[in-house]
Amino acid sequence: EVFTRLIALEPKMLAAHINLGVSYERLGRMSEAAAALTEAVRLEPLNFFANLNLGVSLLNLDRNAEAAEALKKATELSPDRADAWHFLGNAYGDLGDHEKSLAAMKEAARLKPNDFSMLMGLATAFLANQKHLEALDPLRQIVRLRPNDVDSLFILGNTYMMAQRYDDAITTLSQVLTKKPDHVDARDRLRVSTVRKNLLPRLEAYKRRVAEEPRDPKAHGELAQAYNALGMFPESESEYLKAIALDPNNADFHNTLAITYAEWGKPNQAIEHYQKSIDIRPNHVLYLSLGNQYQKAGKLDEAIKAYQKSVEIKSTLPQSLYALASAYLKKGRYEETVDVLRKLLEIEPAHAYGNHGLGLAYIKLGNKTGAMQQYYALQNINPDLAADLLRQIPK
Repeated sequence: EVFTRLIALEPKMLAAHINLGVSYERLGRMSEAAAALTEAVRLEPLNFFANLNLGVSLLNLDRNAEAAEALKKATELSPDRADAWHFLGNAYGDLGDHEKSLAAMKEAARLKPNDFSMLMGLATAFLANQKHLEALDPLRQIVRLRPNDVDSLFILGNTYMMAQRYDDAITTLSQVLTKKPDHVDARDRLRVSTVRKNLLPRLEAYKRRVAEEPRDPKAHGELAQAYNALGMFPESESEYLKAIALDPNNADFHNTLAITYAEWGKPNQAIEHYQKSIDIRPNHVLYLSLGNQYQKAGKLDEAIKAYQKSVEIKSTLPQSLYALASAYLKKGRYEETVDVLRKLLEIEPAHAYGNHGLGLAYIKLGNKTGAMQQYYALQNINPDLAADLLRQIPK
């Protein structure tokens, strides 16, 4: 209200437009935030803060191309600001331009080499570019910074698996299960890592079997799985498609081909085959995987529908609840974010990112008391995330 009155009195007051936009953004009123910040940029095109905050508000509206333009200008105006590079990397990632996203995230991590968000952004960008070995270094740094963060340890273990470092994957994922025995994804990835490790030396045998039994879909499927274990994705795709041609209603073939596409960084093809697997044999895990691929393809609305279906089928799976809440948060649907995260925390009260996300949603809703409650809860769960949340709570 104060900034609106100031602008009525002084229409060209740049700071008032910027602060009005930030105020709207913190209230979750993203369209009004973008309008105020657009006016700020019009008044002063070379103002770093106007461009940075405009880019952030546009990201929240999924106007990613415009966000990238504003954030690129911000990095040009102030090239030593890691946060600007990080947001720019997110914008490029949402646009599907993973090479530019990686370049921006590298710069963000160079400027803040020991910052969790910058390191995770860099690791995520490496993974989006199928650079699994390169992703290991920032992930190991994160684990060193946060030795009690089970989620980061799991991501490291999963990346070891994708990099074909199966012994390291098995060791790391076993550590996750020691810290959290009910970690469903870690148990699944540990199983997959063990299977893949054992498949590697058997590749030639699978090739011989396909040559001897070319009409056997299972033979093609086993060879495809072995190729996948070696990271030979084009060969794996070819064999899975042959298996599907021979047995088109086999949900497992569609599912494993979708996993191959996901690991290959081809979300649109992964979506197609996750959907085919769902059509044959629907379950909550497939909908969760489908939602993840929609997110990677920049289709947030479709991702939300898939996550909602996963939660509808099984309302107690923490991974589905957190994925849905994160998508709501990104979309600016803060009340729904709060509802879902409350359900998640009833099931898993010590879920670090759930508590952090709930605090962020409260900030967006202007509920400082609720945000502070999440900060106090996080202090005993993950002090680093607690500190990150505190920095974002308005003083």
